[in-house]
Amino acid sequence: MSLDHAEILLQEAVYVKWAFDAKRVEALRDEAAIYAARLTPLQGTVVPRLVGFYESVDHANPFALSIFEHCSGPVLSDYAEYSRQYMMAACALHGVGVSHNQLALGLRGDARFVDRHVIADQAGRVRIVDFTRANLHFCPGAPLRVAGGAPAEERRGCCDELAHLEIVVGERRTGDRATGRWLLD
Repeated sequence: MSLDHAEILLQEAVYVKWAFDAKRVEALRDEAAIYAARLTPLQGTVVPRLVGFYESVDHANPFALSIFEHCSGPVLSDYAEYSRQYMMAACALHGVGVSHNQLALGLRGDARFVDRHVIADQAGRVRIVDFTRANLHFCPGAPLRVAGGAPAEERRGCCDELAHLEIVVGERRTGDRATGRWLLD
């Protein structure tokens, strides 16, 4: 059966990622493993639900696909709330021992809603996507203990990814690196 002639009956919309070369197939396999190992409690709230992962058994013609819950909702119009949700979602990832390794790297242009690894669900809530470069890690800094702009000695024990994200997102929110502090209560 050819993919362009396959018929799949689904009761809801999905998002499909696929790969046709060994390197990208491995990245999708690793992403599915992270979902299974650590992201299960966050599926449907912080990350989209992983519906399934499928890999070809033909190693001469590698192919894999992942099927995710479709998240395509309205983006929050309140940047402060979007930023708060973004930081809380990042903290939740680190709280279950996952470092995304690409958060804030996709930030570009306007400060509003620009990270390519963050999408909104149908209710406008932030979801983090693309764990192809993620890794498992122990994070003594989750949830955040020190806000961005603090001297390095005060950030000791705080995860580098969270500290960097807090600085970048806080800076964009306030326009001032020194006062880009977050209150996550």
